[in-house]
Amino acid sequence: MTQHLLHVFVQPAAGQEAAQFCLPEGEHLVGRDAAAAIPLHSESVSRRHALLIFQSGQIAVEDLRSGAGTLVDGTPITGRVSVASNQSLCFGPVQVVLQVQTIAALAAQTVVGQGRYQLLRMLGRGGRGEVWQAQDLQLAEVVALKFLAPELAADPSALAELKRETQKSRRLTHPNIIRLHDLVQPPGEAAFIALEFIDGMDLSAMRLHQPQERFAWAELEPLMVQLCDALECAHAQQVIHRDLKPANLMLDMQGRLKLADFGIAATMADSLNRVSVQPDGSGTVLYMSPQQMMGEPPRATDDLYALGATLCELLAGCAPFYTGDIQSQVLHRTAPPLREQLAAQHIADEVPEHIHQLIDACLAKDAAQRPQSAVEFRARMLQQPPPAPTQADATAPRSEDTWEKAEAALRRVMPAPVRKWLENHPPRAREFYTLGAIVAAWLAVEAVISLLVRENLFGHGIFRPF
Repeated sequence: MTQHLLHVFVQPAAGQEAAQFCLPEGEHLVGRDAAAAIPLHSESVSRRHALLIFQSGQIAVEDLRSGAGTLVDGTPITGRVSVASNQSLCFGPVQVVLQVQTIAALAAQTVVGQGRYQLLRMLGRGGRGEVWQAQDLQLAEVVALKFLAPELAADPSALAELKRETQKSRRLTHPNIIRLHDLVQPPGEAAFIALEFIDGMDLSAMRLHQPQERFAWAELEPLMVQLCDALECAHAQQVIHRDLKPANLMLDMQGRLKLADFGIAATMADSLNRVSVQPDGSGTVLYMSPQQMMGEPPRATDDLYALGATLCELLAGCAPFYTGDIQSQVLHRTAPPLREQLAAQHIADEVPEHIHQLIDACLAKDAAQRPQSAVEFRARMLQQPPPAPTQADATAPRSEDTWEKAEAALRRVMPAPVRKWLENHPPRAREFYTLGAIVAAWLAVEAVISLLVRENLFGHGIFRPF
């Protein structure tokens, strides 16, 4: 059995950037419409210009009565026409080249990683790829291999972003964090992430085997202590999980909690959405803080929000928001208290009052009202004295927090193409370009005020005319 991918290369036109997309089989809209899988930003292209049909490795194109027409090798088409791989298409003035990639499906006993790993059994499959149990033939140990979705593995910028996140996450060594070994990109093979194999079950699956499909607080409290220890270790190294949820909390055979997918799952989802231009159906939005949903820089309070949402699901059987327009509710509605969710399901409330208050605090819209660290969460959970503030905490806010807020505000007003271009650069380069944009904006404001008030360029503030 094989998988097919369609690579779409958009040739640069005057004033436009080159672009590429990697699409699975199906029907894909081409045009200026915001929902287009292949967005083309020329004014000569119609909003719903054409339809690409990709099935069983075969390509067809259909013009949707566009104004400028669709051409195959320079000939205008009507209706649906078959197209060969590497054949040139023109949607109005925009030239596009299509290429089909065929990928062999994975199977048990297959040897991957240039002969190092032998696949044993599939552990799971989702929109972002497959997870397999495998034997490391070199070290004679069992590992887990997370194979990337072909769309993700074929995109250089998405793969580079995932590689940076992998390099950060592999520094984490803690008994409650699943150890990430490496991102492997064997020539001619599917890319994958090698990580520690845990023989156990995640809390999402375990909840379904509990009475009334929910945990009692007494069962969760020792596990949450371990989770706080894991988060404290990661946050101390400036690594944010960004995808904390019951499915990423595992128990091994000794009953020890293991936190999975540190910084990886959310990065894969973000990159895959950008590459395939398809919504992520993973359900991660159920646990996502308003700040993360708006694209602000990651911070520890995002994980604390997700921890509150996770506890709601484990204790009441559902996340705070789980039906309807979840994104709008997360951004604008106050999360319903856990007590109300328990009462609505006629579940006896055995959760201590201070835990109710702690979960409500985690789900606050304002990040400043949440516990600011896993250390604070654990202290409040165990009703211990709060940790003493350090000298740095007692003074001004951290400079990086101020910078992150300024960067987030600037990114929200950027045009989408500029924001996409900025996201493809490493963090240091993004900081440099962001600082340059802030300085340029300040100089522009200074110039306008000076001309209006003093009728001299830069004659208003600290600058004086030459």
